[in-house]
Amino acid sequence: MKTDAMHAYEIFVRMIVEDRIYLDRRVSFPLICRWIGADRDELDALVREELGFSGRALLRYYRASEPRRLMSKYGI
Repeated sequence: MKTDAMHAYEIFVRMIVEDRIYLDRRVSFPLICRWIGADRDELDALVREELGFSGRALLRYYRASEPRRLMSKYGI
């Protein structure tokens, strides 16, 4: 069953922010869309509209920023 785009967006953001799902490199944007029953194109358009990134680019951004976040947190 497909969820509406806004609900899927809310779940996607929670998975990124709260669950930090991006840390598992096996997890892709299409896979997340399948898990939450979202239409990939609709969710991607909404993510791009709200955050200025495609879904895939957002995952790449968070993955790339994680080492910097940890270095800053621990002063290393």
